[in-house]
Amino acid sequence: MSRIRANQITNQSADGAPTVQNGLVISGVTTSTTFSGSGASLTSLPAANLTGTLPAISGANLTSLPAQATIANNADNRVITGGSGVNLNGEAGLTYNGLQLNISNTVPELFLTDTNSNNSYGRVRGNGGNLILSADVNNATGGVRVVNFEIGGSEKARILSTGGVGVGTDNPEINGGSGGGGLHLHGPATDNVRIKFTTPTKSNPGSSIGYFGLNRFGIDTYDGIEIRDVTRSYATIFKIDQNGYMTTKQPYGYVRFNTHNDNGAEQKQTNVNTHTVENGMSHSGGRLTVPAAGKYYIGIKGNILDNAAAAQYLYINGSKTDGWHWQQNDGTAYWKSSMVGGVYTLQANDYLDIYVTGKQDNASWNMFTVYMLG
Repeated sequence: MSRIRANQITNQSADGAPTVQNGLVISGVTTSTTFSGSGASLTSLPAANLTGTLPAISGANLTSLPAQATIANNADNRVITGGSGVNLNGEAGLTYNGLQLNISNTVPELFLTDTNSNNSYGRVRGNGGNLILSADVNNATGGVRVVNFEIGGSEKARILSTGGVGVGTDNPEINGGSGGGGLHLHGPATDNVRIKFTTPTKSNPGSSIGYFGLNRFGIDTYDGIEIRDVTRSYATIFKIDQNGYMTTKQPYGYVRFNTHNDNGAEQKQTNVNTHTVENGMSHSGGRLTVPAAGKYYIGIKGNILDNAAAAQYLYINGSKTDGWHWQQNDGTAYWKSSMVGGVYTLQANDYLDIYVTGKQDNASWNMFTVYMLG
């Protein structure tokens, strides 16, 4: 066995490190201060032979991570790039100030999974360890069972798997308690809970809807309230002004007839003196046609000729309406007027005519009104 004993070996051409062309095998302990060079690397190191305390590794020098990177107990706050995902492998003690995922050509995702359960749980905590957000996912069905939002150590909002959202309650009562999508707001014992609507361009205090105390539900408005129809270019179809007066755009029709000569039989009133129709009501030859189903007020009025008898009748869709008429016999030389009115349920496109019998006095005193109540 050959040996070389020397306390210093230098490069043969200069006073530097020697060049070993075919490698170097060292079986004993080697002490070295630096490994350098473009090809410097340590490979195939058994984990059992790594002893002692390893020096800290700066995150700034971690580059070209593989597609799936594992980070555990890393207290350095760095931006990690180049991977398709980051796996925080259940380790405790992560003290990141923040975590940023930069991933090309895909949406970043963070997976939090309990490997000992069939469920996935997500927890986000703030200063002092207070829970801010938690999510509970059933891995078997893929459904989110519940998502909680907490502030100050108590739950303030919850989203159920059915889509129901509770604010101020962890038990949203949606659709009578049967589940389903919807929003449930729960207020304090003062019965004061509202949804507020404000914009920078509108005057304060804005508008709100909800409970205002004393178990009373209502609407806070500023200068009234309007309901508009998008299909009519946002035309106002219902309005309550700042004084509480209600304005509507209900279908309405009004006709005044000239007098017919008495021929001893019922005559349909077609000799129109003047008429007004609005909001979908139509008119033709004294006939009024309603545009929508609903309850309508109907009124008919006429003036009786002196010392004569007369009657007026309402016809709906060509048929006389029993009981909806007036009749009188005037035995004096004084003016006499008669009228009848009431509420009747009509269907869309029902049409109404007025028939008269007997002698009525003067032109344009016979009136017919139809107004939709709702």
